[in-house]
This record gives sequence, C-alpha cells and structure tokens, in this order.
Amino acid sequence: MVAGSYPPMACGIGDYTAKLAEALTASGVNVNVYAADIDWCLLKAKQLATKISAAKPDIVHIQYPGTGYGHKLGPQALSLLLKPCVVTLHEISQVQLLRRVSLYPFAFGAERMIFTSDFEKNYSVKFASWLANRSSVIPIGSFISIPTEPCEKDLDDIVSFGLIRPNKGIEQVIALAALIKAQCLPLNIRIIGSIDPKRPQYLDELQSASRSLPITWDIGLSEPQVANVLARSRIAYMPFPDGASERRSSLLAVALNGVATISTRGAFTTNELAESLAFADTPAQALLAIKQLLEKPEQLDFLAQRAREYGQKRSWPHIASQHVDLYQKMIKNHLAAILQNQSR
Repeated sequence: MVAGSYPPMACGIGDYTAKLAEALTASGVNVNVYAADIDWCLLKAKQLATKISAAKPDIVHIQYPGTGYGHKLGPQALSLLLKPCVVTLHEISQVQLLRRVSLYPFAFGAERMIFTSDFEKNYSVKFASWLANRSSVIPIGSFISIPTEPCEKDLDDIVSFGLIRPNKGIEQVIALAALIKAQCLPLNIRIIGSIDPKRPQYLDELQSASRSLPITWDIGLSEPQVANVLARSRIAYMPFPDGASERRSSLLAVALNGVATISTRGAFTTNELAESLAFADTPAQALLAIKQLLEKPEQLDFLAQRAREYGQKRSWPHIASQHVDLYQKMIKNHLAAILQNQSR
C-alpha cells in the first residue's frame, strides 16, 4: 500500500488508508504500507520501486492524492514501474486542471482504477474513456466506529460533527443555534470536531462569536469518545455547501451510529443516500424539521434506522472484502498474462 500520508499526519486520505489496511489485515491480507519518510520526487521513483519489488508483493495499491505527496510525480511513475498495480483516485472532480492532467499516467500505468463513487468514476471516464472497463467503485467508510457496548439514545443535543474549517457548513450550525436562542427553545447544539491545522484560529473566532448561544463544543475527542457521543445522539444537523455526498466520511460516521440526520441536498446526493436523510436548505428549515421529528418519535426512529442501514453497507469489513475480490481477479489476470507470454 503506497500512500502520500498516514496517521499521525493530518489527512483524510491517510486516515482512509490506515482504516483500509487495518480491515485488510483483519481479513487475512499481509499489508506493508509505504508512506513515511519518503521522497516522492520523480527522480527517486525507480529507487523506491526497486525497494517495493524486493518485498515481492502480489499487488501494489496506490492511494492518491495525499498531503505528503505534495505536487511531486513519484506516485505516477510507480504506477508505470510496478505490476500488478491498482490506484484509488479520491475526489478527482474537485481538483484543478493542472492536477487533473497529472493523473493521466495512472490511467495508462495501472491495471485497475478504483473510484469512491459512481459520480467520480463517470466524471473520470469523460476524460479517459478507456477506463470504463478497467474501473471499479468501492465507497469509503467511516473513520469513526460503533462503540463495542450498546448505548442508550440518552443525549438530547442536536449534534454536528466534522473538521472545523471554513465552508464546511459549521456556519449554518451556529445560525441554527441563534434561531434556537431567539425562539427560547429548550434545545442545545453540540459541535464535535477537530481543529484544522491550516486554520487553527478559526475555531477561536467561531467560539468567540457564538459565546452567548446554546452550543457545547467537544473538540479533539478520541475516536472512541466521538463514537460514544454519536451513538447516544438522536438528531444531527450536517449541512454542506455542495450538499450531502458519499465522500463525506463525517456523514457516514453519523449514519453508522444510527442518528437521524438533517442535511442539504446537492448535485452529488445519490438516491440511496437521499432515502436515509431529511433535507433542509436553510437553518430555519432545519429547525422546523427538528421540531417535526421531535413531535413524531416513530418518524425519528424510522430515519435513524435508514441511516444505520446505509452506514452498515459501507462498513470496513465489507469494503475490505470488495478489495480482496478485486485483488484476486487482478492476480489471476496477471498470472494468465505471464503464462501466455511464456508460451509464445
């Protein structure tokens, strides 16, 4: 497994890689991760490829992009040098033109490409049509697990969870708290999150501006602590500027823990995801939806169950199983190609 970042480095793709490696190991796959203290420049790629080849891997799997890669082209070169190779491309539709052009070596070098949603696959095929028959879709999973012990839904706060940084929807959550205060409602918002290392002062700005509002801040909790809070919660408000989508791991974490969730609909919201959420375009509409759910417990329970079912389909054991199936097919095809060449 080749990754540009890996815990403790702050990077969502690094966290994804760690969870996948853990799940693959649990399923019986021997995983060696190449991520730390590596120079990813193009000139060092052959040296790194020799090092990886010496371990005689059955499969080389590259996760791209990643914070640690920077703008270096070593990963692209590895996809051309190492066989059999599969590359998972994360959030390709969000990258700028120059970065998109830099992805073409993967499209030529890797035997298989993995995308994290149908949207990402279809978007990429528009620019590289030959990938249509060489691509698979395997969704991401939640970085937050379910508590090992069952929890009662005894937390009445409206929760919101995610990285604290601009344009992630946190401003709408604070606006909801302002409406709750203005209407003198007996409700409280609980914001669970971590600080963006690139904007550490942003949290201070938000807390200062919202000091008089009914908000509890749970910042820097451990994974088990976050899981415990979510498992005890009944309602979440998770607005996103571009709408709910399958690439939102924070939304998956809330769903997996069976929390009835109000979010925003967008171009990336699939029908399956839409069936597990309630939608509100504004904080005012979200507050109305929350009132309705609290007045109808059966509707609240139904939405929570749909969310849980959606999250369970994206559990890490299931994701690992999909990867193993793909690896086995790749190995079979690779061996067949070797035998065919030897027979000529």
